[in-house]
Amino acid sequence: MLDGITFWTDDAVWRHILTDLGAEFAEKQFADVIFTPDPPTQDLLSGKAASKSIPPPEAGAGKYSPAQLKAEALRQIDARENEIIKKVCPFQGMLSGPQKKVIISLYRAGSAGLNAEQLQQQLGYAPGATTNAANTAIYQLRKIFGKEFIKNDDGKYRLK
Repeated sequence: MLDGITFWTDDAVWRHILTDLGAEFAEKQFADVIFTPDPPTQDLLSGKAASKSIPPPEAGAGKYSPAQLKAEALRQIDARENEIIKKVCPFQGMLSGPQKKVIISLYRAGSAGLNAEQLQQQLGYAPGATTNAANTAIYQLRKIFGKEFIKNDDGKYRLK
């Protein structure tokens, strides 16, 4: 998700989180983003008082502000999701947000597929929520792309 953007942080918790998101790390003076949470996460977790001793980033380091970083991450997510939609759909047309989420989720699940509960969670619903959102999106997608576009085998939905 964070391809091509380098980070520097001395906060072990955020370093782990950013690593899980695919971040690459560089020396402080060469990093695109210098991430210094105030107060440091370790202090919050240990109950220590907030530290004000974090120096400001050096001139020339840290090419992105937090808002720019968020915008870049969202742009990359949108680009990857649009690539999936283009691969899967014969024509994109006007798909709703839930329809796109169902396609992307099923594509990523691959041959393992997802059950209705898992799809509903991908749409943002809590586990066990009573909603027909996933089934409605599947019905609509089958109506647009044909009955065989999404198959249901033993309770698992899969793309054809």
